[in-house]
Amino acid sequence: MTDLTAVIRNATVQTADQLMRQTGFCPPPSVHMLTDDPDHPYLGFVSCRLFRRGTDAATAVTDLGLLPSVLRAKRLLVTWEDCDLRTALQQTGVSFPTAVVTLEATPSTQTLAWHSFDVRVGPRSPAGVPTAVPRWQPTTYETNATLLPCITGLLDLWRQARDGNAGQTIKGLRRAGYMVNLATRT
Repeated sequence: MTDLTAVIRNATVQTADQLMRQTGFCPPPSVHMLTDDPDHPYLGFVSCRLFRRGTDAATAVTDLGLLPSVLRAKRLLVTWEDCDLRTALQQTGVSFPTAVVTLEATPSTQTLAWHSFDVRVGPRSPAGVPTAVPRWQPTTYETNATLLPCITGLLDLWRQARDGNAGQTIKGLRRAGYMVNLATRT
């Protein structure tokens, strides 16, 4: 695990913790794009658009792989909250694990980190929504773990290294509701 990847992982978990405590919601699935350029390794990120449950959720997550493909990112760090995503995908099961998942992927490998947490209901937010108070468990790692089909689809889309206009791709993603934030180079 690289230092930058560790920084992004930690920021992802801290952001999720703050968001749950303040609003009761989890952050949307996102992808952080990295390159091999030692001076500018971070390209930016794309966060998922709003989606309906079922196939629209799967399509929305899979399409997170489009911009990294066009930008020819060398590594990705994909993030999501597992219970929230499995619920959105309408997977069968009584309950799903609560965990912020971070997946570091290269063209040939992938390492999954489970940042598991237990949650209790917190006070109401200013909007009147109950908040969540996570209690974090030790992080566990899996190499080449079995992934949700939409995450596999995201990786497959990215690994295709598409030709395309990055500006047009960004405009299209933003029009569809994705948040795109590219790093500025100094």
